[in-house]
Amino acid sequence: MDRDDQIPDLKKSFVEWSEKMESGYSELGEFVVEFSQLEFSIRAAIGGYLNIPSDLINIMLSEYQFLSLCRVWKLLVNKFHPDRIERTKKTCNELLKVNEQRVRVAHGLWTPGVETIEALHVSRGSGKIGAYFSEPGELKSLTYECQRLMQEIMGLKGVG
Repeated sequence: MDRDDQIPDLKKSFVEWSEKMESGYSELGEFVVEFSQLEFSIRAAIGGYLNIPSDLINIMLSEYQFLSLCRVWKLLVNKFHPDRIERTKKTCNELLKVNEQRVRVAHGLWTPGVETIEALHVSRGSGKIGAYFSEPGELKSLTYECQRLMQEIMGLKGVG
């Protein structure tokens, strides 16, 4: 097989690979959007508990990082709904797990992988580097988890 015969195969391989990368970029964007919605739903729930006017919620709570928002939300739910303490604790732990992944998304070095894009991230605790989201669908699963948690937040607030 001469070089000219290999070009169609190389082109086909490149097209397949680029489609996988494009899908990864799409999933990355979806996750970022859904995580921001999740974070806002926590702010909205806090605002509801504290009777903050809706046009002031983002302004008043903008200084809170995600971890702080989760702690305040948990405190308020437990205060107003002591019967939901275990459920709230479980939801908070799930929120923190999603946030761990968000840190990798936000602070990772995104590179093309074999099947999709992947993030190389160095753990602050151990100093070890790891590759994350290298399997197709991992970011999509996180997106679904954000959507589920958003519903949980609103359900614990009594909105949903």
